[in-house]
Amino acid sequence: MFDIGQSMFGPFGGSHYSQMFFFCGHGPECHNFESKEMLEKAKENVERHYSVVGVLEQFDKSLEVLEEFVPFYFRDARRVYRGTVKENFHENRNSMKRRPPPEVMEALRRNFTREFEFYHFCRQRLDRQHQLLHW
Repeated sequence: MFDIGQSMFGPFGGSHYSQMFFFCGHGPECHNFESKEMLEKAKENVERHYSVVGVLEQFDKSLEVLEEFVPFYFRDARRVYRGTVKENFHENRNSMKRRPPPEVMEALRRNFTREFEFYHFCRQRLDRQHQLLHW
């Protein structure tokens, strides 16, 4: 059986694949990939130490929330993004790209359950923050 957790951590520890690892920190609970303790510590750290955590799939919404919650650093971020980055961005598309086989998708669901849960936690948090801007 393919075990993603075994290949995640190199000789120096950590994982650049895991968002939970980044937000969890360096405590002992943060070295057991996909553990409930790692998930809870990552959520706790997001709530305690980050005013906003953006989500790439909702980039415009993330920028809007950042502009309002952290204006010193993100004032006019959407305008700058639309006027420079987005305007000059040329997305490469691969028309030959195939969808992953079902067994790969199942392995991802099985091995990244808590990682998906953490992603949805951050996305819901961003959605709540965005709703506060439009009351």
